[in-house]
Amino acid sequence: MAVEWYIEPTVSAGVEHHDNVLLTTQPHDPISGTTATARVNLGVRSTTWDVHANIGAKSSWFDEEAFDRDEYQIRLFSQFRAPRSHWQLDGSRLQESLLTSEEVDPDTGLPRFQRTRWTETVGPGWIYSMSATTQLQFRLNAAHVTYEEGGPVILNDYGSESASVVFSKQWSPRTTFSFTVAASQYDVPDNEFESRTRSAYAGMTHRLTPVFRTGLSIGGWRNNSRGVGCAEYHTIDFDGQTVLVCVTGLVDASESGVFFQADAERQFKRSRLSGKLSRDVRPSGSGTEVEFDQASLFYEHQLLASRLWAILGVDASRTSSLSGDPAGVDRDYYQIAPRLRYRVNRDLDLEASYRRARQMYERLGDAATNDSVYLTLTYRPPRMTRSR
Repeated sequence: MAVEWYIEPTVSAGVEHHDNVLLTTQPHDPISGTTATARVNLGVRSTTWDVHANIGAKSSWFDEEAFDRDEYQIRLFSQFRAPRSHWQLDGSRLQESLLTSEEVDPDTGLPRFQRTRWTETVGPGWIYSMSATTQLQFRLNAAHVTYEEGGPVILNDYGSESASVVFSKQWSPRTTFSFTVAASQYDVPDNEFESRTRSAYAGMTHRLTPVFRTGLSIGGWRNNSRGVGCAEYHTIDFDGQTVLVCVTGLVDASESGVFFQADAERQFKRSRLSGKLSRDVRPSGSGTEVEFDQASLFYEHQLLASRLWAILGVDASRTSSLSGDPAGVDRDYYQIAPRLRYRVNRDLDLEASYRRARQMYERLGDAATNDSVYLTLTYRPPRMTRSR
């Protein structure tokens, strides 16, 4: 049995500037800084199994020391393939900044102060092929999330677990139908708060052409929450900023709603366009699960053959609390990020990017914007492999 070992290292250095990194409407100062990043993708695989890891570390230094940060990620993936079964086991540990993260999730914009989040996850799964066109998939996921302490906004450490069963049927070479039932739980140990969500939804993926794929899922969920949570929020002035502070109390709530996701991807000769519109229930550091609405668009176009790319990413999200004060953490967040990437040579890329972020809390009624610019040089040496 042939076995291949491989390693793909990447290193980058950059500079960045933010004019309102705290997303505040109060007087503020811009900040500038430099970053250094190292990543490696390495693994070993054969015809029946695969084990690989993505490991990365990033350090950032700003002209205001309070914004300096060290981040890292370790992601492990493994799978084993048998004639009718496909086993998976994934895990990760991440340390990341909430304030300057480019990823949009339910914690984005929540602290409005520099805070670090640590996330540990593990997720086993099993896919059983009942026939050439029918599959049954079982998936478990567990996560433990902790936050750096400090500041007036209390972020709550939490644990979350979920289980899902997916039945899928390939109706034709272009169309696949699926049905999913799932259950999840969210616990905040410090507040003895727990939340349980049950959901079911049906989905379909359809390939209109070899280069145009669409997908649609729709269903419903029901959530029950009980414990000590944010019964209401008060506004206070902290270090020149107006912030929302949680006032705890007993929460006992039941909510239900609609789950949906629509996505599409189209490949062109020199371009790629994809988009997604979704609503689901997710855990967050606000001390409760939230309903998370998101719309995203990604466009990539090759301007010069193998040399210059123009990239555009657009995200819009709305976060709504499922329990406690209904307007406490409710907020809208928008982000647009155009980029230009130039391939200097086979191993070296130079990228210039701009990002504009806008956020508005429903309770505060004011909107804050942050304009950021980045310049990054990335070195990717050739992939190294060895087979035996």
